[in-house]
Amino acid sequence: MSRIFDSANGGSENPVGTVLPGKSTTFAFALSLAEAVGELQLEVTPGFLGGPAIFTGQV
Repeated sequence: MSRIFDSANGGSENPVGTVLPGKSTTFAFALSLAEAVGELQLEVTPGFLGGPAIFTGQV
């Protein structure tokens, strides 16, 4: 799996700035998969001080 940059379809760079407690942010990014894998688990860690967030879904 590798990240691709697809601005024509809504993909973007990483978000910049601070998200305050109780607030959220949303951004789109695209991944390239070798094949359909069924369920995908993705872990995102927002920098050195933030804890990871884990997302799961069907591909």
